[in-house]
Amino acid sequence: MGSKKLNINNVFVTVGTTKFKKLIETILCPEIIDILIQLEVKKVILQVGNDWSIGHNCSKYINYQITVEEEESKITYTNPCGGEIVFECVKYLENFLETIQQNDLIISHAGAGTCLEVLNQNKPLIVVINEDLMNNHQTELAKQLEADELAFCSNCDTLKNVLKDIKPRKPYIVGDKNVFGKYLDQCMGFV
Repeated sequence: MGSKKLNINNVFVTVGTTKFKKLIETILCPEIIDILIQLEVKKVILQVGNDWSIGHNCSKYINYQITVEEEESKITYTNPCGGEIVFECVKYLENFLETIQQNDLIISHAGAGTCLEVLNQNKPLIVVINEDLMNNHQTELAKQLEADELAFCSNCDTLKNVLKDIKPRKPYIVGDKNVFGKYLDQCMGFV
């Protein structure tokens, strides 16, 4: 849409109710963390679902000069060259919509419900295709959202490239939910 950069302080990563451990592992890899630090991200909420243990030692995915301090479900990564990110891990969220509203960028599996919730809030969205799903219907949705310039489409291998070049997309225009009802009323002669 333009070459304007996004101001990203808080990121919400969601796998929904699906098993998508690879997305969480990708977010916690050194290359992605470096990019997040360069983007000046301060906090990442990881909604991990049932495929990930909250008590899991996330530091096993970090294999270079980062110190890790664990405090329940929060892990702070500090890069000696500068930058610090707090990762908060949760299985599921009761306040899902509120979490979307409070974050500057959403990185999500390609579930239709999640994508629509994010688009309705006009939040920047990176849709990550879970390539391990059989008969992957999510690919079509993710690619169409990107073609319509509403979201970025990625897989775990290309996520770092998308993050490096993240820019604003077109705003999602919510349609009139009463159009069909009005049309039926008109067809039936009620109006």
